[in-house]
Parts: sequence; C-alpha cells; structure tokens
Amino acid sequence: MSAGDKIFAGSIPENYDRYMVPLIFESYARDMAVRAAALSPKAVLETAAGSGVVTRALAPQLSPECPLHCDRPQPADAGLRRRAAKSG
Repeated sequence: MSAGDKIFAGSIPENYDRYMVPLIFESYARDMAVRAAALSPKAVLETAAGSGVVTRALAPQLSPECPLHCDRPQPADAGLRRRAAKSG
C-alpha cells in the first residue's frame, strides 16, 4: 500500500459520503440522533465526527438553544462546506 492510499483526501471523502454513508451508516446515524435528542441535551460535543452523517441527522432535532460542536477531519469538513453551499 502506498503512502497516498492511507490519506483520507482528494475524492475519497466525497465518494465515501456519496456511497458508503447512504448504504451503511445513514440509518445508524438517524437512530443515534433520535436517541441523543430524546435526552434533551443542553449542549452536544460530537467527537470522531468523521463524515458528519450523525451531525447532519442530529442538528435539526436539537433545540435552537442547544449548541452542537463537532470534531471533523479537515477533508470531511471541506466536503460538508461544499454541500452546504450547494443546498443554500
């Protein structure tokens, strides 16, 4: 395996989000978001947020007063920003 194969950059985050997230992770993210929101948290710190699939599922379910903070790797963060810009 080359050194470049180990880097989560380039088209890898986008392809992961486009194919793997809907196929495998999205249903788990929705379930986790429902469970977390049911606890009525006053604040949320999501660590190891990866592609942001849980963040996207959780954010709309939290009260506007509940801050949601995430720890995302930069390539995933850039992808989330591009998607947000496209969706308005």
